Amino acid sequence: MTFKSIVQTRWKVTPEQVIVYPYGVVYLISVTIALTWGCWLIFLGYLSKDTLTLQDALDLWPLYLIFLSIVVLLWLFARTAIIFDRSVQLVYKRLFGLITTRKLRFDQVQAIVPVMNVRAAYQYRVFAKNQPNDTGTIISSPFLSEQSPHAVEFQAQVLTIVGHFLKLGPVQESLMKIGQWRKDNSLNKR
Repeated sequence: MTFKSIVQTRWKVTPEQVIVYPYGVVYLISVTIALTWGCWLIFLGYLSKDTLTLQDALDLWPLYLIFLSIVVLLWLFARTAIIFDRSVQLVYKRLFGLITTRKLRFDQVQAIVPVMNVRAAYQYRVFAKNQPNDTGTIISSPFLSEQSPHAVEFQAQVLTIVGHFLKLGPVQESLMKIGQWRKDNSLNKR
């Protein structure tokens, strides 16, 4: 895996669901923290090799546990998924890939729009009809421009299918149209 593929939005498309993983950059943050902490421990051990005993090192186990838990929590947070499930007509966010924290019915979705952030990059967010002051649920990592290859791929492969999910309703009504869309687009790419 390259650095770029870790940081970018990842997704998985099935006939029933679109699963989006927008927090890939957190993997990089957790690895950076783990490496920094490891180097710090080695450096401290080297500096105090004459005065530090094994018992002194073992007495620091709460500190080791805190740092390890931070790295593990960040790693788990990177597994957070946004799931568009056509079979139950729901959009839900799963924290750590396990705990459902937000649910939104398809008929409650106001829009999926790009939102600009401070660094002039934008992220796609899902907004609910009944929460006008909500900041929305992030469904992509930041894109620097609309023409970047990953942004174009995200729009074509994820947003188009999610748009079909939201407009066409149950699986039986739209399965053929999604299949036709995929067939048409695969012919256009050649």
